[in-house]
Amino acid sequence: MATHSTAAGGKSRPARAGVTDFFQRTLDSLLSHMAVLRPDGTIVAVNAAWNAFAAGNGLAESHCGPGANYLDVCDAAEGDCAEQATLTARGIRDVGRGRTPSFQMEYPCHSPTERHWFVVRATRFAVGAEVFVVVTHDDVTQRKVAEQALQEANRLLEVLATTDGLTGVANRRRFDRTLALEWERHARSATPLSLLLVDVDHFKKYNDSRGHQEGDHCLREIAGALGESAVRPGDLVARYGGEEFAIVLPETGRPGAMTIAEAVRGRLHLRGLPHGAPGAGPLVTLSIGCATMTPGRVDPADALVERADRALYEAKAAGRDQARHSD
Repeated sequence: MATHSTAAGGKSRPARAGVTDFFQRTLDSLLSHMAVLRPDGTIVAVNAAWNAFAAGNGLAESHCGPGANYLDVCDAAEGDCAEQATLTARGIRDVGRGRTPSFQMEYPCHSPTERHWFVVRATRFAVGAEVFVVVTHDDVTQRKVAEQALQEANRLLEVLATTDGLTGVANRRRFDRTLALEWERHARSATPLSLLLVDVDHFKKYNDSRGHQEGDHCLREIAGALGESAVRPGDLVARYGGEEFAIVLPETGRPGAMTIAEAVRGRLHLRGLPHGAPGAGPLVTLSIGCATMTPGRVDPADALVERADRALYEAKAAGRDQARHSD
């Protein structure tokens, strides 16, 4: 591993026995931390970048300079980098013995104050009957940090693109995509999929009497009640549109869907949001349409939505503040 470099200073060394000045200068011109090994792990030569890295990390030449056995050092490694050192030693041995033409591995090498990533590579060459292995370590921290920043930015963009800005639950785009994927998955597994469509009773009257700011607060409270009721990792709570919400319940039959529906209504009742507009009750209530299907490969996912919507209409026609199933 790169942490096992020689502790010599960053300046180029004089040519050693068996290492020509031209060869040493060539090695020193490379930016990678480089060492040339015999197949048994004995270091024949190192370059200036290897020396500089070692000096900066306080590592002794007896561990990683010419004459030291790099594989022995890797085998004896302890701490956070021990596993990577073992894998590196194994890869170098495989290259040295001709089992594979090359080896490459990216690995972290963090300290309490800094985070670094390296790529170690090993290749072999022969001079007459002698075989040597070239080991290089490249600091790829800048690339890794840039990749992680890009991944996080993409994740945040995906969250923004699929989240309802007012309530914080999934938006219609994510709902449509999730329902389509779950429909296909349940068609393959022949398991039931349930959907709840949730509508706020007399919401227009609520907005007219209390104002849109209170209406926004009401929608956020309802989204919270839904999220507290549909808690499994695969459940999806989404704002379907306006004052309507939807809950996708994977691998859930009719009894489970109705249980969730009643839990939603109960949690909203506990919140005690006052309504009181003419023609409405004293508290904000919900009407919920439930539907359950075991998808067929020829059926569209819209069939589940249509059934839930029909059940929602029945719940409203029956007096609101209740859940009905499409049965």
